[in-house]
Amino acid sequence: MVVIAIIAILASLLLPVFSAAKARAKSINCRSNLRQLDLRLLSYVLDCGAYPETGYVITNIVGQGPFWLVSGGMLVVNQQGEQGVRRCPGRVYAAPAGFIDSLTACASYGYNETGYIGPGGPPPSGPLGLEGVAAANGFYLYVREADVRVPSDRLALGDSLKLLPKSGSDYSADTVMESDSGLMRQEDSGAIGEEIAGTVTRAAVRHQKQGNVAFCDGHVEALTFRRLFLDHDDVSLRRWNRDDEPHY
Repeated sequence: MVVIAIIAILASLLLPVFSAAKARAKSINCRSNLRQLDLRLLSYVLDCGAYPETGYVITNIVGQGPFWLVSGGMLVVNQQGEQGVRRCPGRVYAAPAGFIDSLTACASYGYNETGYIGPGGPPPSGPLGLEGVAAANGFYLYVREADVRVPSDRLALGDSLKLLPKSGSDYSADTVMESDSGLMRQEDSGAIGEEIAGTVTRAAVRHQKQGNVAFCDGHVEALTFRRLFLDHDDVSLRRWNRDDEPHY
């Protein structure tokens, strides 16, 4: 009995260590995935001299989110658009309430399409990320490679996560949730409900409250939620915007 008790104590002590090591391994694998996806993005930029629109990135680079289908009376997930390097090994899927025969549009990885403008920032003429804008003449204005200042500090791709502001949410402070709109910091809306709480929990455990991100120069980093989404210093805000300004 004494030996069994000692083994149980050792197991309880070692389990968190093994869990943390497993999470770190998944995060390293995820960063490797992002590096390969970022190289695909940069290959497009090199060929075209501009960054692609979001639809191209979803279709050709990061992949599409899972379909939730009814099969034999059961709700199942179809992940055909999110395989290989397009799938974060730390991501856990959960069927959204009320979704049947529909697309969640939430892939493992997303594009920094919108950038960031704070409540005191100037009114935007368009997104400050890598997404272009539709011109009045019907043409699409792409973000040129030359428009992106300091590529080594400009976010390009990352884990599909976004800021969940405390305003309009169930939370007493800003937090981070899984995103259905790419990699997004813009403080424009909150959300409430049990399903939202689930997305907050899954975001936190995915990489132990870190987000893996790839930059416009091709390198990849793991940033804490605080540095990526919650801090309001110039360094944290500038990395979202192609003009290298904080816009707070």
